[in-house]
Amino acid sequence: MKIYLLTHPREAIKKTNTGRLVSELLNENCQVFMWDRVTPDPELLANIERESVALLYPTQDSESLASNMHFDSIIILDGTWQQAQKMVNRSPYLKALTKIKITPEQPSIYTLRRNQKKMAYALPNALLKY
Repeated sequence: MKIYLLTHPREAIKKTNTGRLVSELLNENCQVFMWDRVTPDPELLANIERESVALLYPTQDSESLASNMHFDSIIILDGTWQQAQKMVNRSPYLKALTKIKITPEQPSIYTLRRNQKKMAYALPNALLKY
């Protein structure tokens, strides 16, 4: 499975950007694209057209990743929850994708920052080790 990391421009310049860690960890299994509201990356759009791609975006309507593993690739939004919402709301190609979520077996031991909205999302245990 290929991971497409769609990075918000403000997130890319942060020293604390975890997307770089994910990219380094997954090597050739991860491709990073910069999100642009006006001009989406043509390679990402071509990949969406050519492959079966899902968007990791937890909503009440999202399907569980465990029960929905028939995708070739997954897009992960790299940014704050507010940035991720903006990326989805302003990108018709993301809105059209099947949305999936990770359903944890137990609640996360990590807490969200106070300015963040509570979401039904948790990192897989494999990524929490790094």
